[in-house]
Amino acid sequence: MSESKRVTAGSASTGAEARARILAVDDTIPNLEFLQSLFEMERLPYELRVAGSGALALEYLEDYTPDLILLDVAMPVLDGFAVCEKIKARKATRHTPVIFLSGRRDTNDIVRGFAVGAADYVTKPFQSAELIARMRTHIELKRSRERLAGVLRAIRQDLSVARGIQETILPGRLDSIRSLRIAARYEPVADIGGDFYDAAEIRPGVVRCFLADATGHGIQAALIAMAIKSEYESLKLMIDSPAQLLSLLLDSFCEKFHSIKMLFTCFIVDVHVREGRVVYGGAGHPGQILIRGGTGVIEKLERTGIMIGVQRDAVYEEHELPFASGDRLFLFSDGVFEQMNAAGRLYGLPRMMQVFESSVRSAVEKVLDAQLTGLDQYLDGETRQDDVTLIGIECP
Repeated sequence: MSESKRVTAGSASTGAEARARILAVDDTIPNLEFLQSLFEMERLPYELRVAGSGALALEYLEDYTPDLILLDVAMPVLDGFAVCEKIKARKATRHTPVIFLSGRRDTNDIVRGFAVGAADYVTKPFQSAELIARMRTHIELKRSRERLAGVLRAIRQDLSVARGIQETILPGRLDSIRSLRIAARYEPVADIGGDFYDAAEIRPGVVRCFLADATGHGIQAALIAMAIKSEYESLKLMIDSPAQLLSLLLDSFCEKFHSIKMLFTCFIVDVHVREGRVVYGGAGHPGQILIRGGTGVIEKLERTGIMIGVQRDAVYEEHELPFASGDRLFLFSDGVFEQMNAAGRLYGLPRMMQVFESSVRSAVEKVLDAQLTGLDQYLDGETRQDDVTLIGIECP
């Protein structure tokens, strides 16, 4: 029997196993001839290629990628374990399933087979029906993984486009607002996130900053963020009062999205630059931070109502504070302090406050970066679990 012979058995099939290619590797020619006769007798819808040694099999794999490899263990020069390791080291065949066919029944050999990357281990003599069932199963699993990989690639491509769209809804150059020094850091936990922020001069001498955090993560939260953007943009230039704007956002979301229960927290602050004051309101959002430029004293701007979407008749208040030259206001989402390390411990507000206290004289950009650095050092390589948004506003 020629070692390079191909056998195509059965008729064309439209199933998941159609035209599957199988490489059989064995140094015993009668074993290869048995497989050939099995494929022909059972009319299996596979193409069979055989190799009489491990070296020849690796040579074939330079320009041939099978869907399944049947591999003997006891072969001279390169045994099946060594061949399997080389197969798994190659990018083109890394995910190709390997079934060991061996007369070795020792548990250590079976364990070693799985350790070098085999998908299955069948001991000789084997039942033909069993081998056929295992081949069919592993080919189907491989095809399923390939289909899933294709779907995931399409999703990643869609998410990449979605991220580009989402980035366009965020404000552009914040230095275009010349009356204040504003910096922002936005780092979603996935390709797209559920935080949204905005900064704009709504009338001469008044700059409005807005930060919202939608519940959930990923696509769901991103869609809520887009809805928040749409509703906020339609209202932000029309309404003078932060409290009234919060109430209108509540009314709008309860009317338009009540059936899907959209929930989000947000914080609005109007900086009256010429008058040296800020007016703010918060809907379920964590308390934000104001650092006095002259004294370094830190004040907390607490929420003034519950999160949007929880209660239709919720009432929102607004508060006013002086905002003089050198004062700095910091807005942030709860994703900054509600991150957990590998031990399951929260970063927490106290650690965040320590960073503020240690950087009371720093520029707003450096304070934001210090917060992110402190968070990453605490996580020590652990993946973040939530979107992170930080905004710094300084009165010149």
